[in-house]
Amino acid sequence: MGKTIQTIGLIGAGAVGSYVIWGTEGASGIDFRLIAEGGRAERLRNPGLVINGKTYTPYARRRSTAPPRDPDRIFC
Repeated sequence: MGKTIQTIGLIGAGAVGSYVIWGTEGASGIDFRLIAEGGRAERLRNPGLVINGKTYTPYARRRSTAPPRDPDRIFC
């Protein structure tokens, strides 16, 4: 049996990344993290992304000295 996906990391929130954000909405039990930094991360948090008329404000993880928990899947 395959591993249950519990965490997803996303690098890039352009056209394809936005589709991943849209597609994972409503997936229960998924810890979704958008990996971005600086001004881009801030814009993703506020005002967010508008996809098909709906605003999404994905969590944009900042770099830190603590190692992040390894996601089960990473999309680039």
